[in-house]
Amino acid sequence: MIILDEATKTIGGRTLLDRVNFTFEAHGRYVIYGPSGIGKTTLLNLIAGYDALSGGRIIVQEGAQIQYLFQESLLFSNLSVEENMRIKWLSRKQAEDNGNTFQNRIRAALATFFSHVDGILSQKIYTLSGGERRRVELAQVVLSTPDILLLDEPTANLDPENKIHMIRMIGEAFPKTTHIIVSHDDHSFFEGYRHLKLREGTLVDA
Repeated sequence: MIILDEATKTIGGRTLLDRVNFTFEAHGRYVIYGPSGIGKTTLLNLIAGYDALSGGRIIVQEGAQIQYLFQESLLFSNLSVEENMRIKWLSRKQAEDNGNTFQNRIRAALATFFSHVDGILSQKIYTLSGGERRRVELAQVVLSTPDILLLDEPTANLDPENKIHMIRMIGEAFPKTTHIIVSHDDHSFFEGYRHLKLREGTLVDA
């Protein structure tokens, strides 16, 4: 659960969040719309703890594991898929440096998003399409079993068919995770999500 309590954010004299009160329920699925520059990404940064409020508070359930997928890929483009997965594995808290465990876990994670794991492991990131890179990033998230998943434009630059497929895969991979997605896409792509709009510093149902 995430509670926004009078959450206020001002940047350069401009108010992006104006005493917002809202609760993101545990296991809920939310998608937030709004024009560029309105503060959608700023809201994700605040929830993740990467930015500070100007006033009010954000309360995140104690011990909740948050994973944040940025709009821009953070994968190492000159490394292989397997090498990127290993980096994520080793960055986990209490990471177990066990070869068999690692191989089994990354194969299972990648199999959530790819039908042919053997064919993707050795590929360099720079050879993958944008959609494939996003799927590798999501497979990395599977290794961390998050309670809260923040996604900034996860379907950007995908065609309509792949947008629908991507959202479906996210839902199936993280069934018990709270999803908060920022998007410019049409509402119809996000079936089963609560649709919200950030407007004039307030968060309202779209």
